[in-house]
Amino acid sequence: MKRFFCSSSWIYALQSVLIISWHPNNDTDLKGYKLYYGNESRRYKNVQTVGLDTTCTLENLKGGLYYYFALTAYDFHGNESDYSDEIKVFIEAKQTPLEQVLYKKSYNFPNPFHPPAEQTHLRYFLPNPEYVTIEIYDVNGKSVTKVLDHSYKHAGEHTEDTWDGTMSNGILVQNGVYYCRIKAESQSSVISIVVVK
Repeated sequence: MKRFFCSSSWIYALQSVLIISWHPNNDTDLKGYKLYYGNESRRYKNVQTVGLDTTCTLENLKGGLYYYFALTAYDFHGNESDYSDEIKVFIEAKQTPLEQVLYKKSYNFPNPFHPPAEQTHLRYFLPNPEYVTIEIYDVNGKSVTKVLDHSYKHAGEHTEDTWDGTMSNGILVQNGVYYCRIKAESQSSVISIVVVK
């Protein structure tokens, strides 16, 4: 394979969670990608094979450390490209107990979901009454729509907020992976949502 250049189009780091996406390789015999990472430049102790996806979510990364990332592409003949340009990211320190509550209990259902036939419910938990903003982003980090905008919510479990798969202009989004950020006053969480029409 020719040398593979792959620059990150979006990195979202929230404490121990990191979402990274990249522009696709256009080789006709492309079989997939590998994401290499570690705590030293060009010395990667971890590798994640992601197939043909152009986004990867990494969880449980240690806080208070720098991580270094690089991508390769591989083909059907077993050839693997050189590393892409390296990306350096600092992961924030350990989450507070309140942040852990919101993060661990946040998800959506169904997932994947199939608009316009169905909506996906956004499930989260608040230990205290707070104002909440919920926003949907595409893999490039561009805002797609806001589900909630600084709305007051009582303490406890919430499943009443839904996304119907449309952008702010009412047009259905394309198939793919989207990210939902649930932001309360003292904590926030990111959910990965798959849309299949």
